[in-house]
Amino acid sequence: TLKSVDAIAAEDTRVSRKLLAHFGIQAQLIPAHGHNEREAAQRLVALLSQGKSVALISDAGTPAISDPGAIAVAQARAAGFRVVSVPGASAITTAIAAAGLQTVSFCFNGFLPARKGERETKLAALKARRELQVFYEAPHRLVECIASIAAVFGGHRRIGIARELTKLFEQVHVCRLEEALGWLNESDDHRRGEFVLLIE
Repeated sequence: TLKSVDAIAAEDTRVSRKLLAHFGIQAQLIPAHGHNEREAAQRLVALLSQGKSVALISDAGTPAISDPGAIAVAQARAAGFRVVSVPGASAITTAIAAAGLQTVSFCFNGFLPARKGERETKLAALKARRELQVFYEAPHRLVECIASIAAVFGGHRRIGIARELTKLFEQVHVCRLEEALGWLNESDDHRRGEFVLLIE
């Protein structure tokens, strides 16, 4: 797909340029990130209006799922253009499949609020839900986030801590919430990367 399009909209052109260089792809590269997404979306629609083909990619995930892309997709669709999703690596489904936690259904919540009070209010609203709760988290907020989850949900529930999924240092650890902070503190590596948290 990337070899066949006229332009590629990318979350971070520096990251994407490495991928494209590896495969010898010369398409026009357009930055489309959280700070310029509306303007980038207008530019992409203009290219589509000229009969050009455009791909939309993110750095390590899926566009429009806790990554930029939803605005560009919505504007392209509103302008009457067909949008096709090309399946790729998904941190959500990879984490669920690799953790082995029993679930019939799951609820994807994206990122929890950064402020403790707002985060714990959100968690309290989810505490009685029966499905597996799935969150994304950044490494610099991981410890505080898991501490809040344990405080609200209690230490007896199991948590799957999945990091760097589909990448070189992928790791999935399952333990009780009361054990999670201890595991994180065993190694600096346990707190590095992008995280998916799964709560029974």
